Amino acid sequence: MPRPRIAIATCKGYDDLKVDDALLREGLAAAGAEAESVAWDDPEAGWGGYDLCLVRSTWDYHDKHGEFLSWTRSVEAATALRNPAGLIAWNSEKTYLRELEQAGVPVIPTVWVERGEAIDPEAVLAERGWAEAVIKPVAAANGWRVGRGSPGAPPPRDSPSADASRVDGSAPC
Repeated sequence: MPRPRIAIATCKGYDDLKVDDALLREGLAAAGAEAESVAWDDPEAGWGGYDLCLVRSTWDYHDKHGEFLSWTRSVEAATALRNPAGLIAWNSEKTYLRELEQAGVPVIPTVWVERGEAIDPEAVLAERGWAEAVIKPVAAANGWRVGRGSPGAPPPRDSPSADASRVDGSAPC
C-alpha cells in the first residue's frame, strides 16, 4: 500500500512557521504518511496529487480573501480537505461570533460596524462603560490592523476603515 501524500497548506513568506510544520511532518511520517508544506496560492501545486490537504498556516488568507475561499472549494473538489471549505469560509470572518452568541455561546461583548458605517469610538466606549476596546477587521489574521483604543487616545494607527469591523470590550491584547 502506498504511503498517503499529505499537503500542509501554508503561505509564502512565513519561514518561521516551518519549524512547526517540520514537527507535524515528522509525526505524520512516523504514522506512515508523506507530508510536505505547500503554499496555498502556489500555482504549481497539484492538489489532486495529494490524498489530503491540511489547512494549517495560511496566515495571509485575508490579503486575498475571495481567492482563498475559491481555493478551498477547488482543493475540496480535488482531494480531501480538512476542514471543509464551507467551515473554513464561515470561520474566515469574525461574524461567526454573532451566530455563536445567538446560539447562546458566551462571546466577548462586541459592537459590529458595517462596511462604510461611521462610528464614534469614544461614544461607544462611554455607552458600553468600557475603559478600552480592541478594534479589528472582520476578516484578518495574525493581528493584522488590530488596535486598542481608549477615551482621549487617538484612533489606533492602521485600524479598520474600509473593511467592516468590530469593536469589542475584550481584555488587553
